[in-house]
Amino acid sequence: MEELADSSGFGQTKSYTLDYKSLGTLLVENRVVTAKQLERALQRQRERGGLLGDILIDMGFASEKAVLDALAKQLNIDHVIPESVTSIDPELIRMIPERVARQYMVVPLEAHDNMIDVAMANPFDIIAIDDLRALTNHRINTAIISKEGAKLLIEKFYSIGGQQESLEKVLQDVSETHVELKRDSEGDRDIALERLKEQSEAAPIVRLVDYIIANAINERASDIHVEPQEKRLNIRYRTDGVLSDVISPAKELQMAIVSRIKIMANMDIAERRLPQDGRFTIRIRHREVDLRVSTLPTIFGEKVVMRLLEKGALALDLERLGFDD
Repeated sequence: MEELADSSGFGQTKSYTLDYKSLGTLLVENRVVTAKQLERALQRQRERGGLLGDILIDMGFASEKAVLDALAKQLNIDHVIPESVTSIDPELIRMIPERVARQYMVVPLEAHDNMIDVAMANPFDIIAIDDLRALTNHRINTAIISKEGAKLLIEKFYSIGGQQESLEKVLQDVSETHVELKRDSEGDRDIALERLKEQSEAAPIVRLVDYIIANAINERASDIHVEPQEKRLNIRYRTDGVLSDVISPAKELQMAIVSRIKIMANMDIAERRLPQDGRFTIRIRHREVDLRVSTLPTIFGEKVVMRLLEKGALALDLERLGFDD
């Protein structure tokens, strides 16, 4: 929130009115603050810097809602109340991952044509808008929301809902169709392997593995780790060098998940005692990503590491790197 000398509607799809007025002027006209209070706030801004709206709120001259209403009017955009957002399309949650949502305090609302409506705590953030446009390959139409409102919706639809609800539905489908594999004798080996292959190619398992990979790509992860533990299975992503837990599917799904990955990488699902390497390529929203797959036997089952390498990500010529031919 800030006072601007002129309009700067980068990223906005709604145009400013011709009689553009500063935030301070609007607040005085609406009798939210007095001219004297505005001058005191502007003086503090000159001395200490900061955003005018935040200063007015900190000084107790205006409520956050009044400032946001004025900013929405100033920019000719909507002011989103968190309680009015009852659902978000899971596809939008995947397009704008939690890390980006928290970084820019932005919440996707809906998509139409080639545009995504988002609510932002700071709709003046041109860098954020440009990053969102590049990330989603869509035009971005902004609305304003309070910082606390953005945090509330991110917690609701990312940490608890959104991706989690979609994942829970996938896991529920998996559990409903899962057939438990039992230890088999050598004579039953071929039958068990065929059953395992069928299980790993069942729709819920396929959807679960696809979800894990697609979500990792959207989160800009460099690696996916499938780590068997004694009583559970851990799925972790490495992002910016840091490993973080993502989900923990049921332990009994471990062999089917690992086998599905091995099938995708053209690896031998029957070989579980020796390390293996493989690779495959997937396409997601016009992006091709190579996955290098390595398996390693452990006491609790096979561990899998998938390295994600986006094709063309490093295809820079000398001129773009700042060198002469």
